[in-house]
Amino acid sequence: MRFFIIFFLLFPVSVYSLTLKEAVNLAVKNNPVINQQRINIEIQKEKTLQAKRTRFGEFSGLAMFNKYDSNRNMQPLDRRHLAEDILSTGIEYQVPVFTGFELTENIKISKLSEKLNVLSKGLAKNQIIFNVKSVYYKILSLKKQMSAMESYKNSLDQLLENVSLMVKTGKKPEVDLYKIQYDVKSVDAVIENLKNSINTLKFALKELIGKKEVNTDKIEDIVLTKDFKPVKPDLENLASVKSVNTKKSISEENIKKSKSEYYPKIFLNSNTFENYGNGDDVNTWQISLNLKMNIFDFGKRESKVREAKLEKNKVAFEKIRTILKKEKEITDAINKVKTEESNIEAFKNQVKFAKESERIEKMKYENGVSQIYDYLYAKSRRYLAESKFFDAVYNRELAIAYYDYVTEKNVN
Repeated sequence: MRFFIIFFLLFPVSVYSLTLKEAVNLAVKNNPVINQQRINIEIQKEKTLQAKRTRFGEFSGLAMFNKYDSNRNMQPLDRRHLAEDILSTGIEYQVPVFTGFELTENIKISKLSEKLNVLSKGLAKNQIIFNVKSVYYKILSLKKQMSAMESYKNSLDQLLENVSLMVKTGKKPEVDLYKIQYDVKSVDAVIENLKNSINTLKFALKELIGKKEVNTDKIEDIVLTKDFKPVKPDLENLASVKSVNTKKSISEENIKKSKSEYYPKIFLNSNTFENYGNGDDVNTWQISLNLKMNIFDFGKRESKVREAKLEKNKVAFEKIRTILKKEKEITDAINKVKTEESNIEAFKNQVKFAKESERIEKMKYENGVSQIYDYLYAKSRRYLAESKFFDAVYNRELAIAYYDYVTEKNVN
């Protein structure tokens, strides 16, 4: 026991493996796209706050210096305070009294935009989770395939050793060695390609997670989904459809906003000034109610209303397209799962038959009944079937993840 303790102290072994759940949680927390969407929500909240605060008007500090060619009144209608050079400093307060409901519509539009940003963040999260699972499953699939190829190579190496002894004793021709060596080199190339693909996908996974320090060298295998029972969702409750409905609501508010220009706009202004000139100091103040109404603008208002209505019509077509696309994607996802389940059964049987075929061809070759090519072909068919089987297993998980993606399971 003491020996093992000393061994692990001197030679620490990293046993950390990244799980799929950890990868997904890290991505949801750190992925730049999701974090940008979070910031967009906060930005839109600030815009809503700005729209609400506009109702209260604003105070402005004012200052101006005027030089005239002759003495001017420092106070209107009062000839007692005259100066050629007048410095005026003051404060002005302006508040909208009535804007034709433009401010009200701006607040409604801003709140709807907040909702739209929340939905966009959920959809971005759903997309990232699917992307993480896609890469994760592909890495697992390639690792299983590489393991099969490495077993194939070990089997070829053992065969090469056995045949070398037979060649030395004259039981087999030397050309058989060349055929085996050729297959060994081919398998080496396949293994190298698989290693390179896995390495690339590890960095892709790290990019999706959005954290440079995360270790993607070792990832844990998954528990395969036992039963897949799809339930088609209510399309109106999907975030993608809700987004379109929100856009429709925004377009309706924009129509109301564009009509606000047909109403007069009323502002309350008040200001106070200190006027300095010729050694004199005079205070002035005023309160005014200003009304402005557009009488004629060469059809500009009508054009804005038509534009807003066209935007609403465009959103209506977007909803039709979104629903049709969702129906197609959900059907496609279900069919993908069914296809991969069929593939799993087919490749499982292929592996079973290929193993038996390899065993028979091995006996025939060792007894001199068949050529090395037949044995090698049977061996390659076995490991190829195993690779396809593993690929189908993880493709089924990917198809289930795709179903979760198109049904927007991970939006919330």
